[in-house]
Amino acid sequence: MFAAMFLGLAVAAEITFPGVIELQSGDLTVQLKGSNAGSISAIRYKGTLLTNGASGMVLAYAGKGYGFVGAGRIYKNAGGTVVKEALEGLTIKVDGKEVDWNAAKKFTGALIEVEKKSRIEDVDFVQEIRLDKDGLAEKVTLTPAKEVKIARYYHIVSWNSKFNNFRAGIPGGLFRDGILKADNKFVVQAYCPALILVNETAGVGVASIFTPAKGFPEILLWDRGVGATEHYVAATGKTWAANTPVSYQHKIVFAAVSDADDMQDAAGL
Repeated sequence: MFAAMFLGLAVAAEITFPGVIELQSGDLTVQLKGSNAGSISAIRYKGTLLTNGASGMVLAYAGKGYGFVGAGRIYKNAGGTVVKEALEGLTIKVDGKEVDWNAAKKFTGALIEVEKKSRIEDVDFVQEIRLDKDGLAEKVTLTPAKEVKIARYYHIVSWNSKFNNFRAGIPGGLFRDGILKADNKFVVQAYCPALILVNETAGVGVASIFTPAKGFPEILLWDRGVGATEHYVAATGKTWAANTPVSYQHKIVFAAVSDADDMQDAAGL
């Protein structure tokens, strides 16, 4: 799915852009937010907002007292030092043609491809995003520039509170159903790479599917009490050797459905 569309990973100066860049393919709309280092800040399907907050890769360093850093999350330590994700490169292609994202703030096409390069301290990220008729697909590659110690690293998707039921499990295997109560509990803390959510009022469903790399053994569902449910892949870190990349893929399928059974069929799960 992800061809070698973009070559060259040279470190660059930090860049930014005001407001958001909106990308639309068919019924799917995704926004990238400049102040969040170009992270996905909103996902809409058929006009219905599905997310609540930034989504993407987040790190928690070991032994430095840092909180979460990345995908719009910034940490300021007691000494006043700000640790954040720095955007270093952004390329957008619409139907195979590279566009100038400084010249416009909305792009529409059958196929939209994004490559985002960023860094959190000594860890480089390359995130490839595709929007097309099949939904949204991401590939993320992390590479430490030198040996680092990471407490945890995550890819987080914050779904909004309009979803009140879930179905989670393994594609082609067992699934379990549950109710979301916004009680700030982990309702799933196991290997459940596929999550189905349905907004019955809007008649919209999603299937969020991770293909984690080795070292990402846990996929969690956190029923947060702030109007969002987070589905994410997580790995407990250890000493991470320099220039040792780790990559994983994430896909979101969208459909106009009335229940989880229909969404599971639509996603081929």
